[in-house]
Amino acid sequence: MGHGSSCAGTGRRAEPMQSLVRRPILTANYAGSTGGSDSAGTSAFWDERGGLVARADAEGESLVVARQDNGEWRGEVITDL
Repeated sequence: MGHGSSCAGTGRRAEPMQSLVRRPILTANYAGSTGGSDSAGTSAFWDERGGLVARADAEGESLVVARQDNGEWRGEVITDL
């Protein structure tokens, strides 16, 4: 199983909605063309503080995986599907 990229605690912030809910947020987005239009892709996971844990690229198939270990979120993006 290959891994495209990973990040943890990068300091990048989630959208303003995240600061209202104060819970981890996962977005799962389709990446590709549908109905003649391109989709956004970039599935992602943010921790409860709004820190980006993992984000997929806008193109290609991938799986965003996030897990909490000893109170710290870790994420990875798997691209070899």
